[in-house]
Amino acid sequence: MLTAQYLIISFCILNVAFLTGCATGTPEQHLTAGGQAFLRGDTATAIKEYKVALRLDKRYAPAHYNLGICYSTPKTRDKAVEHFSRAIALDQHYIEAYVGLAQSYLRKDSLAGAVEVLQRGLGQGLPPEPFYANLGYAYLLTAQKDSALSYYRRAIACDSTRAEYWFNVGYLLTKPEQSGESIASLRQARRFSAEPASVSYLLGTRLLEKPGRTRAETAEGIALLEEYLASGDRDQMKTAKAREKIAPAARR
Repeated sequence: MLTAQYLIISFCILNVAFLTGCATGTPEQHLTAGGQAFLRGDTATAIKEYKVALRLDKRYAPAHYNLGICYSTPKTRDKAVEHFSRAIALDQHYIEAYVGLAQSYLRKDSLAGAVEVLQRGLGQGLPPEPFYANLGYAYLLTAQKDSALSYYRRAIACDSTRAEYWFNVGYLLTKPEQSGESIASLRQARRFSAEPASVSYLLGTRLLEKPGRTRAETAEGIALLEEYLASGDRDQMKTAKAREKIAPAARR
């Protein structure tokens, strides 16, 4: 015969199982399992794991953040915004969630939304570099060059070894009077890049377009464009432009 105490304990166990959806383990374990599934390309399983983590702990911000990543597709972008926002509401120091939310707004063509989120993150006194870099990127995408340059320069002041910051500064400096700074920035990008050849096309082009370039700069520009052509990049426009620039420069 079951005792009253046993019945009470059994009821409690069943009640807990009902409330958590029969979930076992810890939120951290399901977060790990979700991450492994996501890396395998199994987004559906990843979503299930993150939702289990939230059934175990509805205030578990990393699960919301990772759901935001999973939902970062054109059809589910509103869900991504929702989960990144929840992650920030639960943890106002969650840098990656601010960045994820800002990128979601950019993909929704909302520069104002992206800028507001990134400025809000800066207002929390968090390390500023990722916010500066993403503000630079947001303004670059919307062709607001001066604002983009300003934020990329601030990002460089935080970390001067990031090739992508230097590259984007060099890319944004397009006026003839800015050619010297553009070339210097692209040389820095090449210096710090894990794949220096990825910078060769733009740097070579800038050198051959520089007003009053020296013979040494001409030779360097030709060599860089030849390096680009040898890289096997299939961008037809860049390939044609590189060949177009090499020929007259070589005769000079």
